[in-house]
Amino acid sequence: MEILTDETRLTDRYNKKVKMPWWKNFLFIADLSAPERALYRRWLMAIIPIALALTLLYAIILLTLAPEREALIFVGVFFLTLLGLLVLLWRGHLQLVSATLCLGTFAGFLVGVIRFGGVRGASYPTMIISIILAAMFLRARVAVTMGIIAILVGTVMLLAESMGWYQPNLTNTTPLFAWMNGTLMFLMAATLLGLAGKSIRTILGSFRNEIRERLRVENTLRETSEYLTALHATTLDIINRREILPLLESILNQAEQLVKTEHGYMDIVINEDLSTQEQVGHGIFKTIIGEITRYNEGATGQALAHKKTLRIENYNEWEYHRPNLEYLNIRAIMAVPLLAQEKPVGVIGLASTEQGREFSTEQAQQVEQLAELAALALDNALLHQSEQEKLNERQLTETALRESQERLNLALEAAKMGLWSWNIASGNVIWSDQAYLIFGLEADEFGTGLEHYLQLIYPADRERVVQKIEQIARGAIDEYSVEHRVVDKGGKIRWLQGYGKLTRNANNQPINIAGTISDITDSKRAERALRRADFNLERNAAALQRRSTLLQVGAEVSRAASAILDSTQLGQQVVELVRLRFALYYVGMFLIDESSQWAVLRAATGHAGKKMLTRQQRLEVGETSMVGWAIMNRQARIALDVGKEAVRFNNPLLPETRSEIALPLISRGQALGAITIQSAQEAAFSREDISSFQMMTDQLANAILNAQLYDQLQHELEERKAVEEEIRHLNDELEERVQLRTADLQTANHELEAFSYSVSHDLRAPLRAIDGFSHIINDDYAAYLPEEGRQLLNRVRRAAQEMGQLIDDILRLSRVTRTELRLESVNLSSLAREIGDELTSREPQRSVTLTIDENIITQGDTRLLRVALENLLNNAWKFSGKTEKALIHVGTSVQNNVTTCFVRDNGVGFDMAYADKLFGAFQRLHSADEFPGTGIGLAIVQRVIHRHGGEIWAESAPGQGTTFYFTLGA
Repeated sequence: MEILTDETRLTDRYNKKVKMPWWKNFLFIADLSAPERALYRRWLMAIIPIALALTLLYAIILLTLAPEREALIFVGVFFLTLLGLLVLLWRGHLQLVSATLCLGTFAGFLVGVIRFGGVRGASYPTMIISIILAAMFLRARVAVTMGIIAILVGTVMLLAESMGWYQPNLTNTTPLFAWMNGTLMFLMAATLLGLAGKSIRTILGSFRNEIRERLRVENTLRETSEYLTALHATTLDIINRREILPLLESILNQAEQLVKTEHGYMDIVINEDLSTQEQVGHGIFKTIIGEITRYNEGATGQALAHKKTLRIENYNEWEYHRPNLEYLNIRAIMAVPLLAQEKPVGVIGLASTEQGREFSTEQAQQVEQLAELAALALDNALLHQSEQEKLNERQLTETALRESQERLNLALEAAKMGLWSWNIASGNVIWSDQAYLIFGLEADEFGTGLEHYLQLIYPADRERVVQKIEQIARGAIDEYSVEHRVVDKGGKIRWLQGYGKLTRNANNQPINIAGTISDITDSKRAERALRRADFNLERNAAALQRRSTLLQVGAEVSRAASAILDSTQLGQQVVELVRLRFALYYVGMFLIDESSQWAVLRAATGHAGKKMLTRQQRLEVGETSMVGWAIMNRQARIALDVGKEAVRFNNPLLPETRSEIALPLISRGQALGAITIQSAQEAAFSREDISSFQMMTDQLANAILNAQLYDQLQHELEERKAVEEEIRHLNDELEERVQLRTADLQTANHELEAFSYSVSHDLRAPLRAIDGFSHIINDDYAAYLPEEGRQLLNRVRRAAQEMGQLIDDILRLSRVTRTELRLESVNLSSLAREIGDELTSREPQRSVTLTIDENIITQGDTRLLRVALENLLNNAWKFSGKTEKALIHVGTSVQNNVTTCFVRDNGVGFDMAYADKLFGAFQRLHSADEFPGTGIGLAIVQRVIHRHGGEIWAESAPGQGTTFYFTLGA
C-alpha cells in the first residue's frame, strides 16, 4: 500500500467537495485522494485476474465432472463480464468497474442461489466475497445492505423449500463440488483479506511513525521551554544576586536541568595563571568542593585553555583526565568556560555516570547560551565582592596603622620625622601620619606607589633621588641618605632628608626598604641665612648687585611656584612627559574658555605644537572633532586610523597622524577640557590604553582645577574642599560603573528578548502541523483508535493550541517592548467604549453594567493604550463572569494631586499578599481551569504604562472585586 504524504493528505482533505447524485453518493466515497484512487486501481488489477483464473478453473472442472449446459453458460457469462471489467479498468473507469464488480458478482451469486442448490448450493456462502469487495471499494452502507439482502434471500429460500414451494437443483451439491467451491471461495477470500490486511498494517505503521514524531516534537517543546526558563532565571540572577555562592548555586541548578543530570560543579578562576577552585558541587562533585585545578589540567583546564566548550564521551580513557578523580566513575563530561569580555572567570562542569550517556550538540549550545549570561552575572558579583574585600582590608589596615602610629607620634613629631616602608615586589609604600604632615598632604591624597612620592620632588633633584633608590633596589648598596626639595600643594618649597635601609631574604635578594623622611627646611634656611650673611659681609660693597641677586632668587621661586600652579605650564610639562615617555607623534591639551563653546589649545609638543599655540588653535565643543566630542560626551574616544576617520579636525600641521585618543579632563563633575594623544602608527592604541591614559588625565584635571581654585579659596577651606570633592569623585566613579553594568544588563535583556521572539516564530510551524494532523487523525481514523488513544490525541491538540496561544502572548509582549512610541491625543473613553462593545457582542447573554466616564483625554500611543485597555477590560469581564450582576467602571480620580485612571470591577478579587506577583510574566493568581489565560496580559499592561512614563497598581480583596489604577506620564 502506498503511504500518503502529509502534503497530499492536507491538500486532498481540504479541497472543495464535488456535489454528486444521491445514488452515487450512496455507493461511492466522494473525497478519494489521488493516492487512494491509485491504491484501489492496484487492488482491482490484482483481484480481477485472480477471479478470471478461478472462474476458468471452475469451468474446466465443470466440463470434466458434470458438464451441465446452464451452469456452463452462467460461468461463461461471469468470465466474459470479468474480461470486460478488466478492459474498462485499463481505460480508467475506476468507479464503474468497482460498482459493477461488487454489484454484478452479488447479483450473479443471487441467481446462482436460486438456480443451483438454494441455500445448500455453493453460491450462497460465496456471496461473502461480494460483501468483502463492497466493503473495500464502496461505502460501508452498501456492504451492510448486501449482507441484509443475502440473509433475507436465504431466509425466503429456506422457507420456500421447507413449505414445498421451491425445489432446488441439487446436481452440483455433491461433497466434491462442495469442497471445490469452498476451496475457490477460500482462495478469493484470502486474497481480499490479504490485500486489506496489508493496507491496515501499513496504516498502523504510519500511525506509529506519526505518534513517534509527535512525541519527539513534544520533547523538543519541553526542552525549549526549560531552556528559556533557565535563561530567564539567570537573567533575574544577574539583576538581583550579589553573593557569589547563591549565584553559583542558581546557575548550576539551571544548567543541570537543561542537560538532565544531577552531577555538576562550578569552578572560579582564582589566579592570573588561570588556576581554578571548585566553589559549588552537586552529586559526585560534592566530595571535591574547594579542590584547585591547574591550567590545562582536566576538563576544566582544557576548556579554559581553548576558551571553548569541551565534551568527552569516556572521561577515564581521555588523555587529559585527572587520575585522582577516577573513583568518581565519570562516564561523560562537558565543561563550558565562562568568558566575561573574553576574560575567563570560571567553568560550568556537567557529568553523567550512566553507561553510554552523551551530551548532545543541542545541549551544549543551550548551556553555552546560559554561560554567556552566567559569566556576566559572575563578573558582576566578583566585582562587588572585590570592592567589599578591599573596603574591609583597608579598614583593618587603617586600624593597625593607627595603633602603631599612635605609639610613634610623640617621638616623630618631636624630631619632625616620618617613617616609610617600600615592598619592592608589590611596589606599595606605607607612610606614617607624620610623613603626610611633612609632605603637606592628607592620607587619601597620597598614593600607595613610589611614583607619587617622586612626583613631589623638585624636578632638579628628582634624578639624583631616583638614582639612589635604583641602586639600593638592585642591591648595589645597603643604605642611602639623600637631601632633596619638595613642592607641596600650596606651592611652597621645603627641604627633606631621606634615609633608607635594605632588607634581604634568605637568598640575599632585596625584598624591602624601610627608612625615615625628615623635614630639614629650618636647617637649610639657617644655612642659607648664614651663607647670605657671609655673602653680605664679603660683598658689602656690591649692594646693588646683592639686591639684583635677591630679585633673581625671588623671580626663580616665583617661576617655580607658577610652574606647578599655572594650568598652562603644568599642562606643557605633562604633554612633553607623555610624548617622550610613549614615543608619540603629538600630544596637546585643550581647556574650555569662559563661553564653554570653544576648547583652546593651552599646551602642545613639537614644532607643530608651537605653531598651533601661536595661532591660538581652538576647536568647537561638539561632534566636529575628537576633542570636542570627548568634552561634550564626557568620555574617551579612540580612532585607530584617524587618516581615514571623518571625526577629526583638518590640520595640515599634523599630516602623519594615524591613530588618536581623546580623553576628557573632568574633575569633580566639571569638564575642564581634553587631551589629544596622537601616533603616526595605525592601530597604535587599544581599548585598554584608555584606562591607563585616563588615570593620568584625571590627575592632571584635578591639578588644573586645584590651580584654578587656589586663587579663590583660603588654604584651610581648600583642604576641606579637596576631601569633599575626592569623595564626590569616587561616588561619581562608582555611579558610572553601576550605569555601565546596568547598560550591559539592559543589552543582555534586549538580546534575550530578541532571541525569545525568534524562537516563538520558529515554534509556530510545528505547532500548526501538530494541530492539523491531529485534527485529521481524529476525523478520519477515530474508528481505528481505542478510547485512550483518542483521549491522548485530544490532549495533544489542546496542548498545541495552548502553546500557540502562549507564543502569541509572548509575541505581543515582545511587540510592546519594540514598538516605537507615537504620541498623540488619545480619547480613552472612546477606546474603552469600543472594547466594551466587542466584549458584549461576544457574550450577549451576560448581564454586565459597563460605566465609562466621558472625555478621558491623554497623550500617548493609541495602539499601545488600546492594548493596555483591552487587557484590563478583558480581565474585568473574565473575573466578574461568576458575579450575577457584574459591574465594570472606567473612570478617573485625583490621588496626590495627580490625575489617575482606573478600571474597577466587582468580580472575584484576590489577596493583596500576592500583589507583588500580579504584573510578572506567566504569573497567575487563579487556576487555568477556573479562569483560562496565560498570565501575560498584566505584564503587557505594565510595560505599556511604563513606556509612557507612568505607574500601575491594584487594590483588591477576595470576593470584593479589583481596581487597577494607572497614570500616564508621556
